[in-house]
Amino acid sequence: MKPTANDKKLKEPEVDREFRLKALEVLANVRAKHPELIVTEVFRSVKRQRQLYCKGRSSAELLAKGLDSAEIRSARRAGMSAAGDTVTGMLWPKYHGAGLAMDCAWLINGAITWNVPRAWWLMYVRAGKAHGLKSLGPSIGDWGHLQLGG
Repeated sequence: MKPTANDKKLKEPEVDREFRLKALEVLANVRAKHPELIVTEVFRSVKRQRQLYCKGRSSAELLAKGLDSAEIRSARRAGMSAAGDTVTGMLWPKYHGAGLAMDCAWLINGAITWNVPRAWWLMYVRAGKAHGLKSLGPSIGDWGHLQLGG
């Protein structure tokens, strides 16, 4: 299937070569049936991870975890409000930070969504497993995440 513009995230120098090859195979397999699958994130810096950690948490909670006021303000400016659900339980990037993970979603009618039939996610998870990647979907509900190892 034709690569999308977001696939270039897999070509960033921080992305592990073995992971990149496996991830591209997964994308090709799934897109043969559902071309709407897109890559939303691969490598994640410490700054980005800590910003994501701020989403859905109060400033008091964040200060208690060791973030400083400037870091919290920066995250809020980046759209990581205290309102809504949290998006990560990790302050430090692990698999994304080592270039060993990717997050995907679906582009439906021009909008990114994770709200698709469960069968689509199961196809994605099976494709990942077939190429040696682990999904966090079945265990913690992070259906778009695939990683190498762990």
